[in-house]
Amino acid sequence: MAQIKKISTELQLLDKFLDTSGDAGTSGQILSSTATGINWIDGSAIPGVPGGSGTLNTIPLWTPDGDTLGNSPITISGNNSSFAGKIGIPDGSDVFWGGGYGNGAPVLAANGTTMKMYPSGSTSGIQFSLSPTAAIFYGNVGIGTTSPTAPLDVFGVRAGRNWAINNRAVIRLDSNGTSVPSDILFGHTAAANQTSWTGAYWSLSSRGSSASNKFYFYRASGNPTGASEQVLMTFDPNLKVGIGTTSPSSTLTVDGEIEILSDDISGTNEGGHLTLRAASAGTRRWNIDNYANSDLRFFTEDDSTANNGSVKMIIRDNGNVGIGTTTPVETLTIPSGEGAMLGFKRFYSNTGTVPAG
Repeated sequence: MAQIKKISTELQLLDKFLDTSGDAGTSGQILSSTATGINWIDGSAIPGVPGGSGTLNTIPLWTPDGDTLGNSPITISGNNSSFAGKIGIPDGSDVFWGGGYGNGAPVLAANGTTMKMYPSGSTSGIQFSLSPTAAIFYGNVGIGTTSPTAPLDVFGVRAGRNWAINNRAVIRLDSNGTSVPSDILFGHTAAANQTSWTGAYWSLSSRGSSASNKFYFYRASGNPTGASEQVLMTFDPNLKVGIGTTSPSSTLTVDGEIEILSDDISGTNEGGHLTLRAASAGTRRWNIDNYANSDLRFFTEDDSTANNGSVKMIIRDNGNVGIGTTTPVETLTIPSGEGAMLGFKRFYSNTGTVPAG
């Protein structure tokens, strides 16, 4: 057999390579020179060259025996990669986006049981800190919005201190427009994701233009005791208050009964008490009260003195009326010398009782 010692130019094969035994080998084999000649062998049989097969676009990984390759958890697709599994980072190490601190890119740092995020890449620009006992956010937090304007901004419901008015803690609810009410609902239902009026017992509502910009206290439709939704109190923007009505016509308009209750005031036996006084005109006032749980009194008081008041008229629980006296002995009793004008006649009585007829 002829031997080729040296090729100094091009070599073109018009047929196939044969090994020492005259074998042309199979697809994927390579020629290997040994002490006995040249033979076709598999690539995995070459010392230092691992065998095995992997998945397309998956970075190969040495198998535990160190002689073959398998799939790693990392898959490459264009400029993107995905990791199937866990990434272990030693304690005290940081994760950088863009080259490290001072590059204007985020840094995630962990130390012990605490993890911190620095979005700007500066150690002075911490955004949040997370530990087993606390999650602390620095700056504004947005839920449902990418542009939070308060320490806590839940897409129109904002809360915090200093964001709206300096030094004040503020909770602000903004509805989707002036014609849509802004409500606070007080519910009693185990459903954490309740979105309807089911289970809502009471509500505070700023009505916007849907009800002439009034403010309501009302029983919600989910209240099991009430038959339906009902407004209890209305605050009109013209500074009028309605109880039992949504259209107050005066400073206080009540549609329904009024009951005034109070305990004994400083041992004076005064019960339910009504005071009538000018807002800025002196200290004199009129009072109406339930005295000793039986009598109705009309009397005046002067705030500038310690006087408990002067009774002008009393109606006893037996029906007797006293004018100028608190102890009427007849249906109508007027003190002696005071007299009374009935029709065109004036009556006087030394006994303090105006005679009939």
